[in-house]
Amino acid sequence: MAAGSIRGEAQIRFNACDPSGGITARYYENARCGSVRKISKTFNGFLRRNLKACVEQGTRKRVQHVNIIDAGISGDPRHTSRSLHSMNRAIDIKSFEITYTDGSTETINSDQQSQRASFFQGFAQCWSNAVIAQTSGSCPGSIPKGFIGREDPDHRHHIHISLPYCPRDPETGVK
Repeated sequence: MAAGSIRGEAQIRFNACDPSGGITARYYENARCGSVRKISKTFNGFLRRNLKACVEQGTRKRVQHVNIIDAGISGDPRHTSRSLHSMNRAIDIKSFEITYTDGSTETINSDQQSQRASFFQGFAQCWSNAVIAQTSGSCPGSIPKGFIGREDPDHRHHIHISLPYCPRDPETGVK
């Protein structure tokens, strides 16, 4: 559902309970599903197309459903207007609650402890590859693209995934 725009970036209402693409989300301070927040229309589509596949690459298992526990989509006073959060084009993830196709479950916290390093490496590589493949490949920023993790001191307790601005829009493929 349309929710206006932020500096020309189309926004939609992000229904965190909508299982489209096998994912749901909830804000970590609100344990129940049901909040509706704004998110960039372009980022929402990209997230729903790629998150589950990247979790599968990180876990090396077939995934039925992923529930992300997030620390926010929108920017707060700590974020400048240059932040992708200010356009609702990023999400900070505290943990992944994963249901595998065999019925087993697992929670992976985003503190990125060494025993789960391979998950975060696989996830980051997949996310970066998706950004490159679904855009012109000339997005600004370092590799991995659209992923900030433990290597950044501000991201010790969550990972940041985003869709950087790139010359080709992943929703339409138009340059």
